[in-house]
Amino acid sequence: MVEEGAGNGRREGDAIKSPMPNADVPADGFNRVIREIQAFAEPDRRYLVYFLAQFRRIGHTVEEPFMVHQIYGGQYDEIIIVTGAPGSWANPMVHQFHAGRMRFLEHADLDLYGVGFLDKGMATIGNIDLLLIHDASLNLHYLNFLKRGRRFQPLQLPPEAERIGDAWMAERGLDPSQPCVLMHVRDSGFRITGANREIREGDITSYRPAVEYLLDQGYLVVRIGDAESPRLGLDSPHLVELSHAEHDPALDVYFAARCRFALTMSSGPNSLVTLLGRPHIVFNFALHDLMSFHPSDLFVPKSFRWRASGEPVTFSEFVAGGMHKFGYNSDFQVAGVEVLPCTAEEILAAVQELDGRLDHQPPAESPARGRLREQVRALHATTGDFGFFSIGAGSIADTFLERPPELLR
Repeated sequence: MVEEGAGNGRREGDAIKSPMPNADVPADGFNRVIREIQAFAEPDRRYLVYFLAQFRRIGHTVEEPFMVHQIYGGQYDEIIIVTGAPGSWANPMVHQFHAGRMRFLEHADLDLYGVGFLDKGMATIGNIDLLLIHDASLNLHYLNFLKRGRRFQPLQLPPEAERIGDAWMAERGLDPSQPCVLMHVRDSGFRITGANREIREGDITSYRPAVEYLLDQGYLVVRIGDAESPRLGLDSPHLVELSHAEHDPALDVYFAARCRFALTMSSGPNSLVTLLGRPHIVFNFALHDLMSFHPSDLFVPKSFRWRASGEPVTFSEFVAGGMHKFGYNSDFQVAGVEVLPCTAEEILAAVQELDGRLDHQPPAESPARGRLREQVRALHATTGDFGFFSIGAGSIADTFLERPPELLR
């Protein structure tokens, strides 16, 4: 292993913890990368290196470089992202978001990516700092960055994606001025065998009334996602299911950037829409923390009820049971909780709510929403949980808060 030492403690993000233990790092692949960087590094410049392990997931490939640049970009001469082999990214257009802002080193050595899941803080090798933290820790550092009063600066649509998208619209005779809604529904078609992540899924059929409403309002509705997912089952020239058509992946980025708003879930495309600064509704998530930067953003969680009694799980019970940290269906099963997806009525109501918000000033905060926000802020102050909710611009949708009032106990 090459020689390393602790960081100097003066950089943003509270990322400095301790030097990395040599035994935790796959030495051959790691040293190969360090030698490659040292070969082009100039002695009078400072470099930050971050290892992006989850390069096959669009949310991570957008979010992690974005946060690294926002937190550390002003403190280094160059940021270097070490990641997967060329052609292996979830969406190659994502590179264009960071063109000119950072350098990507792509490697086929998969043994290297154990480094991306370390959580060892900052290590230093000469004029090269190594940010060796897990993506969850990076999220926490970005939250702290925002809490210190730093501004969220949205990504911009890459010119190449704009050119491809405009040409695609023109070829199909679609009006680029027509308002667009982007939709992504993660369902069992995307499920990884044995992943136990049905908690993050929804049923596409429950979105039909909302899509019919949007089409009636004159929107172009563009669906992205996995080709194995069921089709929506609606026939309209203004409904485009890119998820079921051969298309340039740049179109996913194009419509995420130009949509009036988006319907998303707790999945990768939600990060794309969020960091482009577009308003959106997140459906069917398990009431965990999500980033939000647009004042009209809405969240519609799933419903939860006790299996034994059939009674709804209150917010206080949800938090006391640690359910806001659950990531798998089995967690809820062990806790004796049944998880219910958003209904077609809830989805339609939330879409109408956001559509109306964008046409007018957002309504004054309702008493129920105010109580929930107070609970979230108090929880964050005592435990550190729900940090993004506590400072974020978005809010739980009225369609959720209008459920039985005991939910907010």
